[in-house]
Amino acid sequence: MEKAMLDAYPEFASGDFSVNVLVPGTLLIHRNTPVKEVGDDDPVLSTFLQFMDREMEKNPNKITSLSRDEHAFMVDALKGVEIDENEEFGDEFDIPGLAEDENG
Repeated sequence: MEKAMLDAYPEFASGDFSVNVLVPGTLLIHRNTPVKEVGDDDPVLSTFLQFMDREMEKNPNKITSLSRDEHAFMVDALKGVEIDENEEFGDEFDIPGLAEDENG
């Protein structure tokens, strides 16, 4: 599919589809599996992703790659950190490493 089509309809970028020719030059494309929208379960994440999407469209020149130094910093900062994707932090969670005056 053309890039413009996939940009406009990202749900067609991957998945299981049925394609039927209706008449020469006209196709009906049906996604066989439902699309789960990112952020459906979390309104805060959904709002943030919508904001990021708008900003990337308005200012594509501000999108940059992660530098090697930035990557190395993050890898170093996360050494030894164990991740539990199901862990609940609760309302009183403070981000480790932030000074008290920065966090609250």
